[in-house]
Amino acid sequence: MRTLIVRYMFALLMLCPLLAAGDSLSAALASRRYQEALEIADAEIKAHPADPRLWTARGIALEGLGRMRESIESFSKALAIDAKYVPALEGSSEAAYASRDPRAEAFVARLLALQPNNPTAHGMAGALAFERRDCRAATAHFEKSHHEIEKRAPALAQFGECLVNLKRPSDAAGVFARLLALNPASETARYNLGLSQLMAELPLDAIATLQPLRTSADALNLLAAAEESQGKVEAAIADLRKATELAPKEERNYLDLAILCMDHDAFDLAIEVIETGLRNIPGSARLYTMRGAVRAQTADFDKAAADFEKAERLEPNRLYGSVGLSVLLRQEDRLGESIALLREKIKKTPADPILNYLMADALMRQGAEPAQPEFSEAREALLRSLRAKPDFDKARAALGKIYLKSGETENAIREFRRAAKADPTDRTALQQLLLALHKSGREQEAAATAAKLKSLLDEDRKAEVARNRIRLVKAQ
Repeated sequence: MRTLIVRYMFALLMLCPLLAAGDSLSAALASRRYQEALEIADAEIKAHPADPRLWTARGIALEGLGRMRESIESFSKALAIDAKYVPALEGSSEAAYASRDPRAEAFVARLLALQPNNPTAHGMAGALAFERRDCRAATAHFEKSHHEIEKRAPALAQFGECLVNLKRPSDAAGVFARLLALNPASETARYNLGLSQLMAELPLDAIATLQPLRTSADALNLLAAAEESQGKVEAAIADLRKATELAPKEERNYLDLAILCMDHDAFDLAIEVIETGLRNIPGSARLYTMRGAVRAQTADFDKAAADFEKAERLEPNRLYGSVGLSVLLRQEDRLGESIALLREKIKKTPADPILNYLMADALMRQGAEPAQPEFSEAREALLRSLRAKPDFDKARAALGKIYLKSGETENAIREFRRAAKADPTDRTALQQLLLALHKSGREQEAAATAAKLKSLLDEDRKAEVARNRIRLVKAQ
């Protein structure tokens, strides 16, 4: 963190003036004649092997020569003689930190124990804490490093990211502003500053910051969020459209644009946007779910149901993996084989809730209809699953779908409500509850459920944005 020459001189001033080669050693190090300094130090160590100052000077020379491992060992020799010799601790800390030696953290901790206000040590400790993803500790150290990191772009970027993660966007904006001032051409620093400003509820500042980044789809997405918050809906729509053109495979832009259209009752435009997205990302379960939500809002329930079913097929329940059937059950041409296998397993453990759930799911995927024995078999499997595990919400939602398909709408609503109550974020339960309520003529409740589903989709989108948007400057 500190320039090497400053630390070298600090160490050299402590060299014993009685050493015969003290002046020449100091001069060699001060002028960065490291090979000469190493030779002088080695000669002096033969005469004074227990002097930690000489081992420290040797370590500095080795570090200057790029021989980091030997440098650390020389500093360690000094510390073995005097465990509290600060120049050796500083040297070992910096050499280990610079070479990513696993001992760096221990050296820095020892240095801070002796000098708790050492800003250089706090700067290194902050970077090391960041590397192990401990933002709370990293931030505490960076704050104590004072001006030590002001000219170091990687450290400022790490500090800013941690402040964002700790939900301190105003402080993060200040850090990223200093980073941008340090490197005005950095698009990453500008983007992170705009993000922090938006998170700190400074949308006008964010708009001004992000204007130069109009060739970046991610920046346009962020800019649109700032513009929407200021009522600039047309500008936000235009920027999101541009983002979809720049990054046609990026799902988030279509979702954000569709939600913006829905918020302003532009349902036809929302459908158009989603269908463009599906042409570019045909396997997107979230886009199908979003289109289903839009169609539900416009009372196109049959098509909404088809979209929800498609989304569910694209993202099968993770429970399949628990019995090693995920790949098998996802391949429709092997459903018969899967069902036979499940029947054999259920004979051995008839009350197993997961096996019964998987059996019902496989039967329904095969196309079982109410008049067929497989439909009754699926229903009985789900009832067995719920008797064994009454809080198995996925099984309850699946039973609701069977009730709905067989015309038992009230039973379906009851099961969907129970599943949604147990897990208010269960999208499948909410999707099916919406359809059941519509089927029973409860349009007001259906509309409320559709609004809740849209809200959950919006929350998912925002949560993912918060996780993925921050960018980190790579170490220089």
